[in-house]
Amino acid sequence: RFSLPEIPYTEAIGEINIFLDHTRLLFARPEDMELFLDWLAVTVFRPRERIQFTPLLIAEKHGVGRGWVAKLLERLLGPDNCKQTEMDILAGQSNAGQYHDYLHESLIVTVHETKLDGKAHYTVDHHIRDKLTNDRFQLNLKYGRNAMYWIYCNFLLFSNHTMAMTIPQDDRRIWVVKSG
Repeated sequence: RFSLPEIPYTEAIGEINIFLDHTRLLFARPEDMELFLDWLAVTVFRPRERIQFTPLLIAEKHGVGRGWVAKLLERLLGPDNCKQTEMDILAGQSNAGQYHDYLHESLIVTVHETKLDGKAHYTVDHHIRDKLTNDRFQLNLKYGRNAMYWIYCNFLLFSNHTMAMTIPQDDRRIWVVKSG
């Protein structure tokens, strides 16, 4: 069902340097940058493959350009394939998480502010874990039917807080990178 936008072939390589220079700003360690580029490549070139870990990019300063990466993915994958959600919805807090439209027929889901809330301490538990990695999930769609659906999306989490969420020590689903 996915239709990816046409990406014209070009021999010009100067524009890729803009992206690579920006990525170097986000990732201080070359091995982190390389892993993130691999994550991006799988997300773009193998759109039906779920990656079994989710990047959580933490930058204490605002305006370092993480959102620019989300915009780039939207251009590469098409706006219909890219969705956003909020942490309380992802974690299924109260009525906020009753619908799962962001998981349905999307290739990338971005959470722009992953953080601890005064009332809720977000942790990688069964509410979040299953949504990050399961290939099939029981979705409650707002204007659709409640049923099992195939899930194809990969998540990209951002935060300005070093204590964005609690990750159990043995959990390998969240890859935390301090950037910018």
